[in-house]
Amino acid sequence: MKYISLFIFCASIISCSTTKIFLVRHAEKNGTTANADLKIPEGITRANLLRDTLQNFRLTNVFSTNTPRTIHTGEPTAVAQNLAVIIYTNGDSLVDKLLLQKNKKFLIVAHSNTLPNIIRHAKLYPGFEGNIADNDFSNFFVIVKKWRWGKEKLSLQKRRYGSLPILVE
Repeated sequence: MKYISLFIFCASIISCSTTKIFLVRHAEKNGTTANADLKIPEGITRANLLRDTLQNFRLTNVFSTNTPRTIHTGEPTAVAQNLAVIIYTNGDSLVDKLLLQKNKKFLIVAHSNTLPNIIRHAKLYPGFEGNIADNDFSNFFVIVKKWRWGKEKLSLQKRRYGSLPILVE
């Protein structure tokens, strides 16, 4: 009986894995220029809230586009987890690579026009057409890929975050 239990335990570890990709738009920005940084204090508060929201998830990497507002949104999370912010240039190819990884957790900080496209590229639907509204910084998406007994399942969790941390299963 002891050997059967051990076999079932080992088989479940080998056959079951989950990868999560957390996706957010950068926090509130200061201005409309291409290189606008975070708005003080709203943007910094939201970036710190993101850090707090993800504190119980051991991330593998934090990714950001090469703009001050996205880098500074992901930075508190990266610093808290002893990671560097990795700059990416193509969200579609990035999500393709990340979805091949098993038992990993990633954060991608994107923009109002690129974040929905990354989700759609993964053949998931963010719940709205077009881009995120210019004044909406509270979207929090999680792409979840599960491997169970040789089958893959991809899903999208849609959340919002703001003044209180959110729970992510």
